[in-house]
Amino acid sequence: MNPDGQRIESAAPAESRAAAAAGEIPRVDSGTVRPRPWKVWLVHLIKAAVAVTLLWLLVRTIRIAALEEAVAGANGWFMLAAFALMPVNLWLQGRRWWCALRGEMPGVPFSKVFASFLGGMSLGLITPGRVGEIGRVFLLQPPSRVRLAGLHVLDKAYFMGVLVFFGPALVYHTPGFSDYLSPGLRVSLLIATSALPVLYFSYALTPVPLRRLLAWLQKRLPLKGSAADLLHALDRVEPRDSRRMAAITAGQFVVVLTQFHLLSNAFQAVNWLTAAHTYTASLFVKTLLPISLGDLGVSEWATVSIYHRFEIADTTAFTASLLIFTINILLPAIAGFFVLQKVKATNVFGRITRRMRRRAG
Repeated sequence: MNPDGQRIESAAPAESRAAAAAGEIPRVDSGTVRPRPWKVWLVHLIKAAVAVTLLWLLVRTIRIAALEEAVAGANGWFMLAAFALMPVNLWLQGRRWWCALRGEMPGVPFSKVFASFLGGMSLGLITPGRVGEIGRVFLLQPPSRVRLAGLHVLDKAYFMGVLVFFGPALVYHTPGFSDYLSPGLRVSLLIATSALPVLYFSYALTPVPLRRLLAWLQKRLPLKGSAADLLHALDRVEPRDSRRMAAITAGQFVVVLTQFHLLSNAFQAVNWLTAAHTYTASLFVKTLLPISLGDLGVSEWATVSIYHRFEIADTTAFTASLLIFTINILLPAIAGFFVLQKVKATNVFGRITRRMRRRAG
């Protein structure tokens, strides 16, 4: 308000309003402190350097000659079979995302949901822990993007929950891990890691426990605006949706672990249970250490370390881990880049059309 009591209009530029109307990511208000671009790029460069350093150290430890020999003798049919499972893996992830948001966006076509999922994968590739995948919410037109962000967290929690609640048990049962623990600590860790999977199922099969937790937070911390809206993200999630998301997650793990098994067998005979144990445990370690760009390098290091405990060659672990990263993360992220370009082109076309209409009017 000015001294005369008249309201002063926002000084936001016209292009910002047009971008908001076109469904693009809204710009931060001028009063909000934004990170400087050079700091953002510096963080990306540091994490990229960590990834490159980890890969370089692994290659130096394994020896390039051994890698070349392993690749030369690889069975291409196993690789092709693992690649053929990629669409199944992506479809399952897109389906889980659709199950999470269909209560919030009833009638939304699966094609649009899947496109937003691919676009989010592209954004997640350049961020540690792939947190940038939350950008998928800006590729849809929901009633509330805040609630959709909460549903994105729910979608990711199903996959991450398996790693968090099952990963410790798999690490504990890795050959040689418990040998260095005292008897008392060994028993305590065995009981704790065995109880964690039970907690996963208690939260994964119904949204009621999480809703109660959010309702308790709302009473303890009275929130308003976007924060309050976020606490209501699960209001439209039905128990049947939770059960389907849990079943889809189980199917996704079967597919991913089978892919890793096939890629391992392309270089060396490895049974399915050993491959599944190793890769799930390595994903758990990667989750604990989101220190590199796209988590590249960390997963390879963990896979080599755990496979070594099962007396599997380092070359097998390293190449299988790199290949599954390429198949399940890098290639879909490249496809998502084209989705982002299409959305950008559509928004630009929409702004031009609206400007022409205003001028004609």
